[in-house]
Amino acid sequence: MTRDAGASDAVRAECRLQTSLPEYVRDASHDVDIVHGKRPRRGTVLELRITDVRAPGGGPFSGPRAISVEAELWEHGRLVASAKARRRTSARPFGGNCAQLNRIAHAIGRDIALWLEDPRRDAYFGD
Repeated sequence: MTRDAGASDAVRAECRLQTSLPEYVRDASHDVDIVHGKRPRRGTVLELRITDVRAPGGGPFSGPRAISVEAELWEHGRLVASAKARRRTSARPFGGNCAQLNRIAHAIGRDIALWLEDPRRDAYFGD
């Protein structure tokens, strides 16, 4: 998750989006291994960045939650495909920030897994 993504420290610590999003992609695609750290120059690598998180404080009635993600697919150090995703929920009277954000991350994980079946440049999916 980029530092300027807009997520509060509490959301970063409690919701674990930077961990759960790659797990959701892996669970939906079954062909993805999760690696943390520097991108290797060999092989095929999916790089994910959470670029925006909207999770207003003030409880479940404080407004919709949203996540934006950028994905890049690299082969042997060369960019071969890219995508952006944005999904959101409406305010709900049940479930806190993390529950709603993880539902969004799960949907984005499925989107990215489907995109990986036929990756293209400048793809967009979501709301």
